[in-house]
Amino acid sequence: MAIIALEGVNGCGKSTLIKALIEKNRDIIALNIKDEMVEDEALLTRFYERDTLGLADELVRSLLTAHVRLLERAQKLSQEGHRVILDRSIASFYVYQYYLSDRNRLNHQLYVTLLKPLERCIHYLWLDVALEELVARLHARGDPIGQEELRLRQEGYRHYFMQCDTTYTRVTSSTSEFIHGFFS
Repeated sequence: MAIIALEGVNGCGKSTLIKALIEKNRDIIALNIKDEMVEDEALLTRFYERDTLGLADELVRSLLTAHVRLLERAQKLSQEGHRVILDRSIASFYVYQYYLSDRNRLNHQLYVTLLKPLERCIHYLWLDVALEELVARLHARGDPIGQEELRLRQEGYRHYFMQCDTTYTRVTSSTSEFIHGFFS
């Protein structure tokens, strides 16, 4: 079975869609990169708070290792016949650690060599929600991410999916009905 990875910027509806999918399809197993970083929780917290000063090498190494573990676990579950959905995967890692930050942190060749082979088993659903809608959603939940930051993140995903030769479907409406078709 294919492994589906939901990707997109904060507020695009990934978690909401995963919850809806699990409610309707109890046999779906949802995995998240956070689950693979339990021993690195302090690093992960600093990453999400964007406090990466002085953490570049350690953080990238930890995230790379976690992604490898996540994909290996997803592949095993898929081979056992489970339906697997990932709440973010390699595309997020690439966008946040290569495209948006100091591009020397994650050499593009390193990505192609280490992570690209693991990605072959994934079909990405890229939730590309309109910028104005994202801003409204995030402000409603008290998330202070600005419009320019969101625009750069969206641009990072576009770059990833257009340049990195990846199997993906671009979803411009975050309705769970569309995504349920991938699991029927």
